[in-house]
Order: sequence, then structure tokens, then C-alpha cells
Amino acid sequence: MNTNKETKDIKIPIKALVEISIKKNQCNYETDEFNLLRKYFIACLNLGFISHPKDLAEMINKFTSKIKSINLDYNLLNKLDHYKIVDSTLYINGELKLHASDVYEKNFYKAVSEVIWESNEEHIGFSNALSNSAAEKVYHMDTTGLRIIMPKTVTEQIDKEEIQIRAGYENYNLPISLLKQLFISRGINENIVIKDMFYKGYTDVYKDVIVGGGNEFFMEILDKLCLMYISRSAANQTHPKEKVLLDKYQLMCNDNFVESSQNWFAFLALCTTDELRQKCMKKFELE
Repeated sequence: MNTNKETKDIKIPIKALVEISIKKNQCNYETDEFNLLRKYFIACLNLGFISHPKDLAEMINKFTSKIKSINLDYNLLNKLDHYKIVDSTLYINGELKLHASDVYEKNFYKAVSEVIWESNEEHIGFSNALSNSAAEKVYHMDTTGLRIIMPKTVTEQIDKEEIQIRAGYENYNLPISLLKQLFISRGINENIVIKDMFYKGYTDVYKDVIVGGGNEFFMEILDKLCLMYISRSAANQTHPKEKVLLDKYQLMCNDNFVESSQNWFAFLALCTTDELRQKCMKKFELE
């Protein structure tokens, strides 16, 4: 893994801040994981998830005060994630460093985000989509220096029906796309939600964005779709109602729009089939 590249536009001693925090909290991390943690915070600054360098020590401490050790001996089949957090230990599949370092790094960044945010899996669709989106943005920022993950079309099969996912992510691609559609339909800025996670924490942000925004029913459906997606992707088991529920969710999001707009067209671009897109376009008589 390339863990020695420092982003040039950050001129603060992040390495020293991480070292101080590790020593203060009596943590035991290997060199690779230390460097990935350093890179994580550099990328978060560049992405604007952390507003100011003066906030770094607090954010680093949010991780090191909870995770005292990182164990690389973890391997659980039929899961999209290659890590697990138990008490004060992060268990992660270290073998991935040898043959899929990008997967390892994204899993590491996802785990770090969940610890800092104090995430929970009460709403598995929301939590996994948002933390994985943040993790892949961090990885992308570190490896390419770009803030935007470019859309790309990926085709998946649900029984005999084909869907297309255009969000551009590697893991949790469909749940991320669905969450983006909800955010777009409600005028919610995803990057601001991620930033708020660092400062306010998962529970408060969920209450503000989901409960306060009247989006709880969407989360119930997204949770079900995420579980179906995990089952299909990791265990090759397709739920017979996944496609029907997938279309229902997107049609509900489409109902949130009150006028034809740039946001609406961005939403339409993420629709998973041409047929569904045509149905959505009838809302403002566009076909």
C-alpha cells in the first residue's frame, strides 16, 4: 500500500497530532494503520468534512479514545464489510492488504468514520450508505486529489430483470444511489450531512435530517432494500420483492418534487431502469 504520500496543500503536523493522541490514549497501531489514519484526516480536511485544522486534535481523539488496538486477523464470509468493531478493538481483514489494498483502505476509512460519528445500525441503509460514501470519497481524495467521484454505469441483475446503477461507488453502490435520490428530492446536501456527522454525531444528525425532515418512512424502505442488496451481493440470494420495492421507493422520491428542476433531472439520471424513468417523467409531462 502507498501510505507515505502526504497531501501537499495541508501544512500542519497531522502526523504529530496522531502520535500525541495515540500516546495519550495508550493505543497500539501498526505502521500501515497509523499512516492510513493520518491520510484519512488529511483527506477529511481537503474535502471540508473537518472545517479547520484546529479541530483535528478533537476528531483524532474521537477515534483513539475508543479504539485502542487494531487486529488484522478477521475474515467473515457473506459480508460486504471486512471489519468488525468489538469493544475497544477494530478487527479488520489484513490479508486484503496483499491483494486488494483499495478494498482494505476503504473498509478502514468506513470503520474510522463509524467510530468518530458513533454510528449505529438501527437504520442499516442510512448508516452504511453514508459511511461508505464518505469512505470512498476519502480514498478518492487521497489517491486522485479530486473531490468528486464521477458517475459510471454498473449493470446488476435482480432475478431476470436488469437494473443500472450510476452513482459510481464500489461498495453499497445501490443503497448509496438510493440515498442520493432521497437527498436530491429533499434538497439535502450530502457533504454537509457528512460534515455534521463529525461535529454533531450520528444520532443528532439522523434526528435533524431524517426525523425532522419527515423521512422516516423512506428509511424503513431503504433499510429493507439494503438488507436485500447485501443478501443478493454477498450471498447470491435475491428477494422476490426487491425489484418492486426498489421501484416503489424511487417513485416515492419522485413525488417529493414540486417542479421540473436541475435537481429533478439529476434524480432522473439515477433511476435504475429506463421504464421507471419514463414513469417518473410523466409527473411533469416529459417523455
